[in-house]
Order: sequence, then C-alpha cells, then structure tokens
Amino acid sequence: MKAGITAINHIMVYTGHWNKKEVFTASRWNDAHKGNYNLQMKRKNRGEIMNNRRLTAAEWRKENSRLYSNNRRLIDTVRAFGLRRSEACHVSQDKYSIMANSFVECNGRLYCFVPYGKGGRPRFATCRRDMEKEMRRLYQPRIVKSIPTEMEDIKAFRDTFMKKNRENFRKNNYVFDGKVSGDLRFHIQRQEYAQVRLAEEFHDKGRHNNKQKTINNTTGNITAFKAVANDLGHGRIDVLGNYLSK
Repeated sequence: MKAGITAINHIMVYTGHWNKKEVFTASRWNDAHKGNYNLQMKRKNRGEIMNNRRLTAAEWRKENSRLYSNNRRLIDTVRAFGLRRSEACHVSQDKYSIMANSFVECNGRLYCFVPYGKGGRPRFATCRRDMEKEMRRLYQPRIVKSIPTEMEDIKAFRDTFMKKNRENFRKNNYVFDGKVSGDLRFHIQRQEYAQVRLAEEFHDKGRHNNKQKTINNTTGNITAFKAVANDLGHGRIDVLGNYLSK
C-alpha cells in the first residue's frame, strides 16, 4: 500500500491535479481523523494508511494458528501480563528482560516483575485472571507477603533483583531469547490485555463510583484507567486510547 500511495502522489502532482502541498502525508491524515485511533497511522510509516481490517488478538491467533502454536508460551505470557517484546525477550545485551524468578504471587494475585520497561521504568504487571492458572503452571511463582507500589521502592526491589540474577544475566538464562519471528504481533496482544484488565478493574473498583474519564469512547473510573496504564508500563492514561480502539 505504501508504494501505491507514493505512486498516486507522484501521478497527481505530475498531471497537475495536486500541488506538492496537497500530497498525502501521515500528519495530514491524522489531523483529519483526530480521535479515531483505528484510523491513526504512525509517522514512521508515512505513506501507508493503516489497514481498516486490523485483526484483534483472537483473530490473529486463529488466522496464524501454526505460528501461535509454535510460540504459544511466549504469546500467552505476553497476553497474560501485557508485555512488550523487549520486556519478554532478550533482544540486546544491554536490555534486561524477564527471568524465571520474575513471577510472584501476592494476596492471591499473580504478577510479573519487569526490571526495565519503557524509559527504563520497572513495574509489577498484573496477570489477567483468566490466565492465572496457565501462568502458575508455567512458572511456579514464589509467594510474597507484599509488593512495592511506589516507584522508589520498586527501583530498590529491582536493585536486589539484579544482584540475585547477576549470574543468570551473565549466562543469558532468560525466559525467552530475542530470536523470535518478526511475524509475531505483540501490540495486539497488549491491546487485548488492556481491554480485559480494564474490565476487571471496573468490576473490582466499580465503574462509576469515582472521578470519571473518557478515553476513546470508553468512560469509567479514572482509578481503573490508571491501574491498567501502570500495568502496561505507561506513565499517562491517555495513551490507553491506542489499546481501547477495538
């Protein structure tokens, strides 16, 4: 599609129907479709309109059943905890991903400790309830009495975590290495995670019993939005619009 749009731009300018200020650009497209995350396109993909047939995570797994089957442990872990590729897979020597002892259980809830997320921020990502049984079977999480919630305390936890895993890091004993297929779709798994977790938070905290927030046509308790944004490793809740588009 990118090549097709570029060709149309050239033809329309060459034939005099458009001037150079009228050619298709990502920024002009996004400005004309503000608020509709389904139609927004990244500027690094300039010239390419996002496919209106954007697959959901479930649709992707169905249409790519063999690829999913061959990478099921990885994909299901990403689905369960909302992990980025760089957080789940050891993609570079200076990027520490999750380890076998990243998985902990506290007060009946399962968490995955991510030592370095976006911007280098660590976090405890909450497991989806519907996938807790599978994750317990895969990782045998250790039971802890509490997990830190303030960033200063989470960073202190990371310091201890890094010391305990120094030898594992040296030997590259990560849960997943970086050699994964480029056809795996991590963002749509995180998108599914965000939607499931938000439904859980609305159920647990109540949807309309606190300050309200509307994000991409979804209205509810702002505390729930904040919890899911933290689980995804984002500092701002408005970014959730990229995950609530389906």
